[in-house]
Amino acid sequence: MPRTDSDRVLCGASGQGRLGQGRLGLGRLTCGLMGVSLLAPGCSESAQPPVSSGGQLGTTGGTGGFAADSGGASSGGGPSGSGGASAGSGASAGSGGVATAPGELTDLSSKTRVSCGLSISTSAVSPDMATVGVVEFTAELPGASAAFVQFGKTSEYELEAPVELAAPSHRTLLLGMVASTEYHYRIALVAGDQACVSDDQTLVTGPLPASEELAPVTITPGPSDVAVEPGFIVNATYDSNWIYVLDHAGNVVWYVAAPFEQPTRARMSWDGRHMWVRDGNPTASEDGGRIAKISMDGSSSVVMEAPTSHHDLAVLPDGAIAYIKRNPGNTCDAIYRHAGDAASDEADTLIFDVADAFPGGTCHANSLHYRDVDRSFTISDLNHDAYVKVSGAGQVEWVLGGGQSSDFTGDGASWERQHGHHLLADDLLLFFNNGSGETPSPVREVSLDFAANAAAFGFEYQSSACDGACMSQFMGDVQRLPHGNTLVTYSSMGIAHEVDPDGEMIRALDLPAGAAGYSEHRPTLYGAPPR
Repeated sequence: MPRTDSDRVLCGASGQGRLGQGRLGLGRLTCGLMGVSLLAPGCSESAQPPVSSGGQLGTTGGTGGFAADSGGASSGGGPSGSGGASAGSGASAGSGGVATAPGELTDLSSKTRVSCGLSISTSAVSPDMATVGVVEFTAELPGASAAFVQFGKTSEYELEAPVELAAPSHRTLLLGMVASTEYHYRIALVAGDQACVSDDQTLVTGPLPASEELAPVTITPGPSDVAVEPGFIVNATYDSNWIYVLDHAGNVVWYVAAPFEQPTRARMSWDGRHMWVRDGNPTASEDGGRIAKISMDGSSSVVMEAPTSHHDLAVLPDGAIAYIKRNPGNTCDAIYRHAGDAASDEADTLIFDVADAFPGGTCHANSLHYRDVDRSFTISDLNHDAYVKVSGAGQVEWVLGGGQSSDFTGDGASWERQHGHHLLADDLLLFFNNGSGETPSPVREVSLDFAANAAAFGFEYQSSACDGACMSQFMGDVQRLPHGNTLVTYSSMGIAHEVDPDGEMIRALDLPAGAAGYSEHRPTLYGAPPR
């Protein structure tokens, strides 16, 4: 069974960690091939100089590793913060409309067309992002319940962007468009059985920056003929400093040069207006640890210095983020909450100290997942080959892996080295198992039996298509997609596989610019992130 409250302690409330645990954790201080840290001098991945977008954070109005890890303690530490900070809740998805997946447009055919004095004031491509359209208009339709822009390469349209109705001048961004292409769009406001719809409009996207790293990716079909999941992939070029979004065909439809080197994670905010980006900083250095908030039209970029933070971040419903940072005791890592509109980390609060799950041992967190269904977090700890689930209030719910620290026994409670993961249900975890670095890295699904305190492996994918072994020496990510396929990212190799429910590869994508960060697939570029 999951732990009762008597088995848990709030983070920040006690330095004693979990109660009733026996042997200390494994305390492994380094990872990498054959147990040798790949962070020795001269072994880090190269990166281009950072390119900053500059500017101050403004209102966009739009809608919306790496060198291998090194565990153990490092110098410096973050603010102690306060315990038990909630992840926040309840913010609405999107920014005023109903976001649809590709091919699922709001049906206007049965609506009675009416006039609403619609006047378009801006119809252009963003000067800072050649593949993002900016549409501004005014209109008055009494009782309007929704407004949106439908757009695509023809007047049949393919995508739909929600519009915020509250503002007197309505503004939205057209996201997901390829470069150097004419697009058609129409604006619609809906009130009951009435609709005010503009005539068909056009705009032309600009060219991508002159960089081979932003060219369309190479896609190789696999043996499975299962349909490719529609949508988009958000990632970063760890060997360089591009943040990008790919459409299902492998075209770059959004891009920005990160304002620091070696980005590892990019996630869109819940309201769809910003992209959050962080650097890797795998040694939790005081000199590293940077997080940026970049508007989706490219017009603003603000960088927060968060010394000793590293690896990953998660976006939260209230506009805040959660991120990994070296804990106050300097022996482990912790999860901190940062308000989305805060300019620095000074007021950031402690959600959970990972040391509470492994009393007395060192740890090295390397991936973080937020699950909105129960407002919980799952954290990967490399030193213990373990995952920890905690509530939004910072209470340990279970530990999987980690030897005697584990709440579960069975074949699904033991493995070697892991990173990215996806909690699919209360009792089902999907994770990327890096392994030794000498054999293919499997993706594994673990089912948890709370009555028997047992864990068992189920679905598994392991490929030898990459010159004998598809593997990732650092990072690596996995995500179950809405229609049952699985996205597998081999970060160090810079490739991704889409895999069908039977474990057969549908296709391989050669991602831009060598090594990649963690991936996130999104059915749409509007609204809440995938669950």
